Amino acid sequence: MDEATGRTRTERLAAEIAEAIVTGALAPGHRLDEQALADQYGVSRTPVREALRQLGTSGLVEVRPRRGAVVAQVTPEQLAALFVAMGEIEATCARLAAQSMSPLERRRLDALHDAMADLARAGDP
Repeated sequence: MDEATGRTRTERLAAEIAEAIVTGALAPGHRLDEQALADQYGVSRTPVREALRQLGTSGLVEVRPRRGAVVAQVTPEQLAALFVAMGEIEATCARLAAQSMSPLERRRLDALHDAMADLARAGDP
């Protein structure tokens, strides 16, 4: 588990592959080679296989027994639903992180929030 993010290697890998799919770096129908992904991310095939299974449950990847995995053909409606689900998960993660932060971490977060609000008011993108 990554101490900084609290995510497992498999979760991190699934997020990176999902990002590549959503941004179009991995196109619909693209075959996802476990060994190539393992080499690309510097991991063994086991976390890749688990990440692909996770992405299969989300609908981003189609896992085909004995034939491998491919990037799913995602409809705009499915993609919108996926973003809603991801938003809910991220909100839950933020809530849990906020509940466990120290007073110092809270002050730092407040200072960052204030700085970002100042930039937004100043029209800084």
